Amino acid sequence: MNIKKIIVLLCIFIIIPLIWWLIIIFPDTLEVYKTGMCPAAPTDIPPDPCTVQEFLFRMAFSPFALIAITFLYFVWLIVCVLFYQIYLWIRK
Repeated sequence: MNIKKIIVLLCIFIIIPLIWWLIIIFPDTLEVYKTGMCPAAPTDIPPDPCTVQEFLFRMAFSPFALIAITFLYFVWLIVCVLFYQIYLWIRK
């Protein structure tokens, strides 16, 4: 496998879900930027003052965020495998 194919596969499997995750958290990031307050978290954490960097760290490395990101990658993996199987079926 050449370098070009490896780069394309990395983009498909890593970069696209990461962009998807950033699109999901973008509206809340804008709200944090405007107000300086992190929104309430799902485990009864009230809104609290924070910076955009603190919010992005919370949305990337908190336990609930890691669960969501893992779920997102599993869904993406299933979609990629299904499309690859369809591609192989059509190519026959």
